This record gives sequence, structure tokens and C-alpha cells, in this order.
Amino acid sequence: MSIINIGKDDNYPEFLNRKIELCNQVALILMFFVALPFVGISYIYFKPLIIIPVIGVGVCISAIILNNYKWHILARIIISFLPITLANTYGGYLADAGQPILPGFAMISLSFSFVIFLVIDIKEKILLVATSICMLLFIMSMDWFNNQFEITLVKEVIVTGYLAKVTILVGTITGASCILLVIIQNKKAEEKAALLLIEADQNNQKMLEKEEELKENIKVLENAKKEEENRQWINDGLNEAVSLIRDTEDTEFLYNELISFIVKRIEAIQGGLFFINENNPEDRYLELVAAYAYDRKKYIEKRIEIGEGFIGQVFLEKEYLQLKEVPNDYINITSGLGEANPNHILIIPVMVNDVVHGVLELASFNELAPFKIAFLKSLVENIASAFYNNQVNAKTKRLLESTQQQAEALRAQEEEMRQNQEELNAVQEQLNFQKKELEREIVELKSRLKEFEDS
Repeated sequence: MSIINIGKDDNYPEFLNRKIELCNQVALILMFFVALPFVGISYIYFKPLIIIPVIGVGVCISAIILNNYKWHILARIIISFLPITLANTYGGYLADAGQPILPGFAMISLSFSFVIFLVIDIKEKILLVATSICMLLFIMSMDWFNNQFEITLVKEVIVTGYLAKVTILVGTITGASCILLVIIQNKKAEEKAALLLIEADQNNQKMLEKEEELKENIKVLENAKKEEENRQWINDGLNEAVSLIRDTEDTEFLYNELISFIVKRIEAIQGGLFFINENNPEDRYLELVAAYAYDRKKYIEKRIEIGEGFIGQVFLEKEYLQLKEVPNDYINITSGLGEANPNHILIIPVMVNDVVHGVLELASFNELAPFKIAFLKSLVENIASAFYNNQVNAKTKRLLESTQQQAEALRAQEEEMRQNQEELNAVQEQLNFQKKELEREIVELKSRLKEFEDS
């Protein structure tokens, strides 16, 4: 770790680490550009005063040591006040009482006054105000120092102006160094601010991306929730319809209940259910078996030929049909809504196992949502199965009735044959009796004839 970073801690606020670093930098500048040069000058020209710059070296070193031991506030205070105190004392010894302090030392003291604003942050308001007031008092007390400290010295170097040049140079270097530190810190702050702006832009971009991602995730969740609600809606509807089919024995009542349920469930306005009529194999047609809210004029004829119109085509093609542009005269609604025409027609083949048994036609003012169409596609399979089962049951019932009739006819024939047989048996017994009587009479006649012949 370099000297300027002594005392910094990652747990400290950023401004505090920056001020600790500046404190160490100032200590090094004052030591190498002020204290040590004046140790040399004092050794050559003013040996009695050498202790003052030596103390200055110690002050600079002690500030760094205090930072190392986390006494950073004390370090910054002593680096702010002791150098200017030592400079005023040194200048006071060099100037005669009642004479102004040497310009070079005034410049050095002035440059030292900048230190406070380097090492103490504006966030530390109380400390900054207190040290600023004290620093102002130190600057105003330069003449007092000049009058208090007197010592006999060889001042030839002062008279020649050499010391004035040196002190001005030192003051200039010190002030310039302080200004340079400020510039460097400002540049670092600007660079950091630029980096922070870039980072902020990047973070903002990331936040926007995350926001978009979040919105997308929310949208996905909402879609998933909507899909789940739609699936539940479909399942509930199918369960209700299956229960209706299972619990209703009257076929005509079942079909009417189904079409009413379907129209209300999908929020349509009209519905019709057609099934194939095959009573006469040579005359097959689609017959309207149930309707809901249809205009009676439309369905005076309840018979639709296979292949006729949209309904007949759907029956043949086995594919559902959506009409989004409904002809004006297709269906007229004459309910309380007034004369109107639906905007959407859906015609679905009622089939199971690829066998079409009928057609479901629905009319609505709005296009049906895909999940409602999916519900209808699943439902018509159950309706087709119910129709098929009803047809099978009806055929079975007819066969059973026919068998029963044949059995009754057979039983009647058997009874008639039994009665005939009994009559035949009675006739046969009568004939046998008559035969026996005749045979007996013949025997008697023969016997009499023989007696007659013998007599």
C-alpha cells in the first residue's frame, strides 16, 4: 500500500477516504517542499530556528501516523493548524518587532490556509466552520507573532533578498501544489462523475431492460393465468354439459337444454342444433331438433338438405366455418334488441370418431374468443356421442319392441296351434270311439248273421 493510501478503509464513506488521501498528500508536500528545505536553510543561516522546521517534519509524519491508527480527524486538524503556526512563528523570529512579516512567509501562511479546504469535506459542516474560523484568526495574528518572537540572528541573507526569493518560491510551490491537488481531485471527481453517469445510464438501461423483462414476465404470468382461467372455464362448462347429458333421459328436452346452455355459456344470441335424419335411407337430411332465440320466420322449414347452404356444406366437409361478414338477410333478430343482424356466425360439425351426426350453428354480435371455440369443439364430441347413443338406444328399443311383438305373435300362434291340436286330439278320440263302436256293431252283426245262417 502506498503512503498516500495509509488510513483509508473500505468501510468509510467515499468522501472520508478521499480526505484521508488528501491529508497524506498534503503532509508529504509540506514535508518535502517546505519543512525539509527550511531545515536546510535554517542549518545554514538560522541554526537557532532549526527546531521549527524539524517540528514541521514531525507534524507531517505524525499526520500520516495518526491516519494509520484511524485518528484521521486529529490528523487533519494538526496538518491544517500546526504548519501555519510554525510558519508564523518562524516568520515572527525573522522580522523585527513593529516590521511587517516577510512577504514570502505571508505567502506561505496564505498557501497553508488552503489546506483546511483540502482535507476537510463540506459534509463535515461543524468541523469545517470551526477550523475556518480558527484559520482566519491565525492569518490575522501574523503581526502578533511578529511582535512576540524576537531573537538575534544574522539577517544578511534577508537583506540580500535571497531568503525572500526562496520563501516566495516555497510559497508558490506550496500554493500551486495545493491548487494542483484540488485540480486533480476535481478531475478525479469529474471522471468519477462521468463514470457514475455512464454507470447510471447502464444501470438505467439495465433497469429498463429488467422493467421490460418484468413486464414481459408479468404478461406471461397474466397470459398463463388467463389460459388457466380459460381452461378452467372450458372444464367447468364441459362438466356441466356432461352432467346434463348424463342426467337427462328425455331426448327432446336434452337437446333444448343443451342449445340453451351453449348460447348462454358462450354469450351468443342465437343457436340451432341439427341432426341427420336417416329414417328413410333414400331420403337423408338435416333436421332442426332444438333452437334458442331464433326468429321463427327463419326456421319455418326445419329441414336442410345435405350440402345445402353453409350448414349442409359444413356437414359434408367436416370442418367448422366462421362467417365474419354475415349477409344482411341471413338471420334477423326480432327480440327486444330490435331489428338487427349478427356480426359473427359459427357453424361446427357435431361429430365423433370422424363421423358427422349433425351441425351446431351459433350467431353472435361479437367474434367468439378462441377458447370458446375450443370449448365448442370439445363439447360437440359429447353431443355427437349422446346423439349416437340415443340412436343406438332407439334402434335397440325398436328391435326389442319388434322382438317382443314377434314373440307375442309366436306365443299367440303357439296357443292357436295348441288349441287346434287339442281340437284335433278330441276329434281323433271321437273318431276312435266311433271306430270302436262300428267295429263292435260289425262284430255283433257278424255274430247275428252267423246265428241266422246256422238256424
